[in-house]
Amino acid sequence: GLESSVGVVIDGVYRSRNSVGFGDLGELSRIEVLKGPQGTLFGKNTSAGVINIITEQPSFEPGFEAELTGGNYGAIGGSASVTGPLTDQIAGRLFVAKRERDGFYDVDLGDGPRTLTEDQTQDYWTTRGQLLILPNDSASVRLIADYTKREEFCCAAVQ
Repeated sequence: GLESSVGVVIDGVYRSRNSVGFGDLGELSRIEVLKGPQGTLFGKNTSAGVINIITEQPSFEPGFEAELTGGNYGAIGGSASVTGPLTDQIAGRLFVAKRERDGFYDVDLGDGPRTLTEDQTQDYWTTRGQLLILPNDSASVRLIADYTKREEFCCAAVQ
């Protein structure tokens, strides 16, 4: 009952939790929204459709992108991405991002055991690395690894 009936697939990998799927992914090639049952193509938990996200693959043309954002509640964030050739047959792409924001709900602790007085905070960093290997003209291998660390507080109910 906790998993959605609309599957989230990122670069061919099913993500069981939407909150895990929709993070900073770097540059996107395209997003496909497929409605209706998609179990034949994408497997489990796709009875209502699929959101298929395809990220940009590494390029043999060197490139760099960066962004910095700020907002209310002490929000600050930034990301950077670099891509380019490593050899004649291997290209790489590296993306890193960091985001922080104070909570925007003040929590009345009452007599409960909770010690935090705010909720809906944001504090995470993520990195995503890719290698595109072209061993010959008719084959390609794409290796992708990502890691995210979150220390956020969520989901106090507003009455």
